[in-house]
Amino acid sequence: MIDKIFAAPKGLEDESSGVAFAMQNELSYEVPSFSTAEKLINKEKHLEKAIEKYDLIGGWLAIQGPSADVNPMSGDTEIALVSLHRYTQAISVCKAMGAKYVIFNSPYHSVRDISGGYNEWLAASVDFWQKLVEEQLRSTNIVLLIANVMEASPGQLTELISRIDSPRVKGCIDVGYANIFSQMPALDWLDAMGSDVEYVRASNNDGKVNSRESFLTGTVDMEAFINHMALLPQRLHLSIGVQDLAGLKDSYELVKPFIKMQQEQMVTKSLII
Repeated sequence: MIDKIFAAPKGLEDESSGVAFAMQNELSYEVPSFSTAEKLINKEKHLEKAIEKYDLIGGWLAIQGPSADVNPMSGDTEIALVSLHRYTQAISVCKAMGAKYVIFNSPYHSVRDISGGYNEWLAASVDFWQKLVEEQLRSTNIVLLIANVMEASPGQLTELISRIDSPRVKGCIDVGYANIFSQMPALDWLDAMGSDVEYVRASNNDGKVNSRESFLTGTVDMEAFINHMALLPQRLHLSIGVQDLAGLKDSYELVKPFIKMQQEQMVTKSLII
């Protein structure tokens, strides 16, 4: 079932309209602004304003971690150290803002399969995430989410998560990337990942470019996808990660009937019991 809904507009010059929409509809919010190196390097300068802005939201917060030019499993130790530093900075932002989730894109690349180095990469990845969780998330309630990007199947992500010994590491399905890099329909990713997934970043596209369009525009049958989410027994959070405010509004309108359906089912079950 769909539990919390996160507004996550990606292309707004001024986020105040996205924040206002989340407040108006009592939604949670996915903060994109600390995914860049500049914001993390100068995070102290940006944090005070960010806390003031997002503190108005009554729901949960999720922080998007750095996604460009980071490779924590790099064979170049200096690149790996800088990547670790950026990840640590993102977690510190999460702590300062009282966020529930920090989201990192999976650093997997298909060249690992072609070169025959997948098992070595997997072992190094498990060690990295395990150490990061133990050192940075101790005594917190933060959940670290690893989102698919170039994975051809959910199995690569579930294998990684299952080997990390921590309940604070969960999977995040990015519907847009799954539509581009995977032959498996995004809907089937939900079933394949099962309890390993806790958060879904949803948007639509043409299967070629991850343009993060409204749920109504693209090759993914988002109505069927959302319906399937709503019918699953486990609680899943839905992030509407589209490009603009108009797409956010249209997508939320598509989701609302399924939330109503869930509520009616819960009432029916309560009456039966």
